Amino acid sequence: MGLWFLLVVILAIQLTIYRRIQHHLAQQSRERNLNYQQIEALFSIFSLIRPNHPLPVMRGWAASPDFLASLISLIQERKPNTILETGSGVSTLVAGYILKDIGKGKIISLDHDEHYAENSTKELKKHQLDNIASVVYAPLKEYTISGKKMLWYHTPLLNEIKLIDMLIVDGPPESTQKLARYPALPLLIDSLSDDAVIILDDGNREGEQEIVKLWLAEFPGFIHQKIESEKGTVILRRMKRG
Repeated sequence: MGLWFLLVVILAIQLTIYRRIQHHLAQQSRERNLNYQQIEALFSIFSLIRPNHPLPVMRGWAASPDFLASLISLIQERKPNTILETGSGVSTLVAGYILKDIGKGKIISLDHDEHYAENSTKELKKHQLDNIASVVYAPLKEYTISGKKMLWYHTPLLNEIKLIDMLIVDGPPESTQKLARYPALPLLIDSLSDDAVIILDDGNREGEQEIVKLWLAEFPGFIHQKIESEKGTVILRRMKRG
């Protein structure tokens, strides 16, 4: 009995070790594939823009190359006059370069962090894009949306923007509140142009998935597309009328 019990224990330990090794190898394989995809996207980005200054670090808290590649494709397709972005950074620069190449349009980026907004503004000047792109410091303010109090960007500038052709939603951070990015569409719906498009980063997160469900339920005039990427990219387009 003792020998059989010992053998069972040894086999159980070996099986556990084997499974852990397989899991580790599978994880390494996924990471290699993901890194390769980001490198591919990076090559695609630099084939389309020629920065005159080094771009900030990508991935992590910043936008990933595959998200930026989707953003570039969308801007080239839609050729928007006005882009509004929540959360400034490398995406602001990349969008600015594409708008410059197209020869029309502007991007306004809102940031609730004053220090980060200042840094992003400095980057725009280094890249000589400050005539196309701007970063606005917009501290978070409490709004009442559908009877609930939620935080979102506050700036008088929003009252001046009449038609937003593209909305890039990459802020506020999820740490600020539950469903932190949800207020974007309810608060801006009346400022969106008839053929406006919305691109949302971090679509793999549960919070962002819930936000998309709420948006589609409350604003049925939109259809959505999920693009596989490192963090998940979601694109919402207004349905054509008639």
